Parts: sequence; C-alpha cells; structure tokens
Amino acid sequence: MSKHRTNQSPKWGPIEDSVASRQDQQLSVRRLPPSVESVLDQLRLPSTMLSPTPEGMDTPTSMTRQEKTFADFQKSNALSALRECARLTGDIAEHKRAIPKILAAATHALTAQEQLGCHHAVTMVRDNLAALRERFAAIASRTPEAFYVVHSRAFRRYSRQLNSGRIAITPFVAEKIDEIMAILQTTRMAILHGPTGSGKSEVAEIVAQRFSGQKPLTISGHKDISSREFKGHDALRSSGSTLSIHEIPDRIETAKQEYLKHHPSNDAKSNRAALKQIEERIIHENAVTVSEFVLGYAYRAARDGVPLIIDEFNLIDPTVIMGLNALMTKRPGELVHVPDTGHPPFPVAKGFCVIMTGNLNTGEGVEYYRPHQPDASTTNRFLPVKYGFPPQATEGTAVQAHPHEKQLYHIMIATVRSGRPSSDGTDLAIRLEDRAMVAHLPGGAYYLEKLWRLAKLAAITQLALEGKVAQDSPHAHRINGASIAAKVEHALTPRVVVNLLEQWKGNGFEFELDHYIFKALVESALTSLEKDYFYRQCQLQGFCTSPGWPVVIDDGSERLYSDVRSPRNPGEATPQVIPGRILIKEIYGDAPKRTTWPGKLQAPSTVDQRRTDTAQRLHLIKEIDDELQEVMKLLEETRWVESDHGHDLDNV
Repeated sequence: MSKHRTNQSPKWGPIEDSVASRQDQQLSVRRLPPSVESVLDQLRLPSTMLSPTPEGMDTPTSMTRQEKTFADFQKSNALSALRECARLTGDIAEHKRAIPKILAAATHALTAQEQLGCHHAVTMVRDNLAALRERFAAIASRTPEAFYVVHSRAFRRYSRQLNSGRIAITPFVAEKIDEIMAILQTTRMAILHGPTGSGKSEVAEIVAQRFSGQKPLTISGHKDISSREFKGHDALRSSGSTLSIHEIPDRIETAKQEYLKHHPSNDAKSNRAALKQIEERIIHENAVTVSEFVLGYAYRAARDGVPLIIDEFNLIDPTVIMGLNALMTKRPGELVHVPDTGHPPFPVAKGFCVIMTGNLNTGEGVEYYRPHQPDASTTNRFLPVKYGFPPQATEGTAVQAHPHEKQLYHIMIATVRSGRPSSDGTDLAIRLEDRAMVAHLPGGAYYLEKLWRLAKLAAITQLALEGKVAQDSPHAHRINGASIAAKVEHALTPRVVVNLLEQWKGNGFEFELDHYIFKALVESALTSLEKDYFYRQCQLQGFCTSPGWPVVIDDGSERLYSDVRSPRNPGEATPQVIPGRILIKEIYGDAPKRTTWPGKLQAPSTVDQRRTDTAQRLHLIKEIDDELQEVMKLLEETRWVESDHGHDLDNV
C-alpha cells in the first residue's frame, strides 16, 4: 500500500496517492531570493542549477479532472475544519475572559447568597469550557485533513512564541500558568520554584502580563540587595534651574557687566561687594540641589498597579523580604503608608501582585545552594507552585510515547520547521496544513529519529540536574564497571536545546548535529566528572559515534572522557523536505481513516490529462486564493491569530 494512503476507496486510492505525490514534489522545488542570485552571480556560480523544476514534475494546474476533484475535496475538508476551529477558539477565549470577571464580582458581593451564586456560575463556565476544549478532538476525528488542521495549531503557536523570544506554552506550561493565575486571583502572592533553567522567570512574566495586562516590574535577587531597592531611598536632584553648569560663568560675567554699566560712579570697594553678591545669587539660583524620597520597586508597583516579580528570591537576606510582608498583603484600595519618609500615603492600585521565583529545598532530589533560609512568616503568605521541565520520555520510540510524554520533542520540531511557503501560484495546490507546516532537515524524515534521541538525552540531563538519577537508575553514571549517582550543575534545558537547534539550522547544517550537542552539553560542563558523564550519555543515545569521536571503553583504567574535542565532522546530507502530515504524525500518531470520498469517479479524457489553458489556470488560482482570504479574515475575527498584546487566546 502506498505511504500516502489512509483507507482509500478502491477507485479513489490511486488518485489520492497521485495528489499527495504532486504536493510533495511542489514542496521540493528550490527557489532563490533575488539577493542570493546576485551573490552567486558575483561569485560566477550557476544559480540556475539550484532552482530547476524536478524532472518529470508537472505544473500544479496540469492535474487531471479526477486529481482536481480530489484536491478540491481535500481543500473543502480543510477549510471546513479551519472554520470550526476558528469559531471554537473564539468561544473558548470568551469563556476564559469571563471567569476572572465573575471571581472579581464574588469578592465584592454583599450577601452570602450572591457569593454562592458567583461560585456556581464559575463552575458552570469552567465545565462548559472543558466541554468546548473536547470538541477539538471530535473535529480532528472526522477527516485526515481536519486531523492535520487541528493538530497543526500547536506547531504554529509554538513557533510564534519561540520566534518572539518567549518559551513555548505547551500543555504542561499552560497548566502551571492556570494554577498560578488561580492563586493570584485570591491571594495575589505566589512562589514559583524549581530547577535552574526550567523557565520560571519567563512563566512569571507571562502570568504577570495576563493578570494585570501591564508589563511587570522585575528585580533580580542577589546577596547584597537591601531594602532600599524595594522600599525606596532619599536622592538629590536639581532645584529646577534652567541653566547648565557650563552656562553659569557666562551669566555671572554678563550680570557683572550690566551692574558696572549702570553704576559708573561707585567706588572700587562698593563694586567688589556688589559683584560678589551677584555671583553668589546666580550660583545659588542655578546650582541648588534638594533631597526627595524616591519609591522603590515594591512601593512603586503597589502605587501603579503593576505586578512585582522578585527573581531568585532565595539569594536575598530574609529580613529584607520580611520587611515587605505588610505591603504584600495589602489589597486594592487599601491605604499604604511610607513611614519616616515624608512621602504621602497612597492606595494600592488594581493589578498589583507579587510573584517570587527561585529554588526551594523541599527534601526531594538536589539540594540548592542558598545563603539564606527564607523566614516562615514570608513563605507562609505565599502559595508555592512547583515548576519543572516539560514532560519527556527517556525510553522507547516516538510512536510509542503518548503526546503528553513528548512535549520537549514537540518544541524541537516546532523549532526546526521552516514556516509558510510562498503564496505564488505554484504553491496553491499544497494542502493547507502543509502551507503552515514544513520542515527541511538533512536526509529528510529519517532525521526525526535523531531529534527524538536528542529529546531523550536532554530529558536525562534534566533529571540529573534535579538530582533524580540515583546509583540504581538506568541513567546512572557508569564508569569503569561501577555505578554512581549523577551529580551535575548543567543540563540540556529547553532553552539550550532550542538555541543549539537554531544555531545548527542557522549555520546551514554546516556540521553534524552531534557537534552542536557536544558544544552545548559536554564543553559547557564545569567539572571533569560532569564532562565524562555527559559524553557517555551522548554515546549511549547514539551521538558522537561518527568517525573522529573517541569510543567509550571501560577497561578498568579509570579513564575519564573529559578532554574530548569535537572532530567537527561536516553536515551529513543535503536538506530535504518533510511535509506537515509527517511532523504531526510524530506527535499525534496516525490520522483517522477516511470514511467519505468525492462523488462519482469519471473516466479521464485526453483533454483532462493536461489542463494547460491559461484562463483555467487563472481561474483556479483566484478561486483558491479567494477562499484562503476568506478563512484568514474569519480567523482574525475570531482571534485565531495571536493578538497584538501577546495573549495566546488559542492556547487551549
């Protein structure tokens, strides 16, 4: 059976295969921007050889009538799913905006009955929200095209977030965001704790932005920070002079000349006294400084109604944080006094909240270095949220893992995808999901297996960083026949993995992927033992095994592989196209079997074999382009596309 088929009708099966092959051919066409052609021309290199039409490939409008019928059938299925998803996304966004409004009304309810009614209303909205989210699965189960449309949403969203410099909001991250939001809506204080490099600071910024709609104030903790940064301090400022210090001497000299001009009969002694008074007066008027109290981060955030993020709070002296306890428990509208400063009182503005990020020693796994132990009076006021790395399986194949167990792998695929192809006529026959879901990797789809092994390697290093790789773990540090617990201070965090993949892709796959992994993991390790552990784990996952890499041998010589250098092997193969349906299958599995087909199959005619008429070609381009414009307009209206404020309303 052809690799393109789902559950083909005996008549339509070959047509589906032909349409899919044609679309794959179109994705494989190479084109060069004019700027690149100019560069190659300057080097006297034949740019025309890089963008030929593959041999035997027909133009997209030369489909037979049956192929055109089936392509239109696929397009209709995809457009129908897009419209349903757009409407559903709008409904979900409306429900999510309603919940905080109802909760806010509950806090101001006058009677117990009104509060009870508000809580029941929230429950009803949440239940309906869950039902709306489940409808995506129902849409995806209808046709293969709907399956691709529904599941390509996450890839597009992750790519937008990564391209804007933010973390990808996977289901794991979204769940934590919702948990923190629920805490802030009640107590307005939360502690986000977890391993270094997991993305706590980025999540805190996202939550703060969603809670208040304003950019937060962030202060980074360190051992020398004092209450001045939080509460405020006295500062000297100019009295408001209109003259700069360089202009004062000229003004003095001009004033003196004016005095002498109007008092020619004065004696020398009187002139000296008058001129000295003029000089002192001008200096006093234009060089006076005054002292005033400048509000610190915490008081300024409370006054302006913006969130306050205290990053790495565990590095701050606990007495500094304790001094903010009274302020951090204030609710909107309550009056804040700034004692012993002369600053007038002010009410806490709506939108103020406090999010602290850092490491807590909870007795599970690694113990973090902390110069100070937070006081219970502070930690008891904050509800802690444990935040770690996105779930990622460390065993088995990508097909065997549930989508929830390969969220890091999902981020990696979103990182390497190439984005939307051009919108000219040659691409209009490409399936809608492929228009937004294409990747180019060395060797094509077979390289996805290598990315899966990288995802597993990254997850193992993250477990080691969290202190969860004990001596009896399958991922323990095995050296010279003995197993020891893995202790590291560095890992392939999601941010590091994304960066190394972007560097690999941005360099045009100049070297093999192993080279970039080695530099990001082994070369960045701090100790010889750590370097040895990471190098051994690389080889266990099939990396660093090509020519030039030392082979790990445990022969009892107590050798540490800590001085290895990358052989800088060149890239392994020419990049090839990977269609969207293959990428989606890696995460979500096989598409549903096709149960409906186009209408009656007609026998092809000679004229139908090659549709080359110019009018027909233009009509086809206009027809598809008009429908795409219609869908994009619908998606904009229903907030399918990310809003200008950076809120991911389609993160469902």
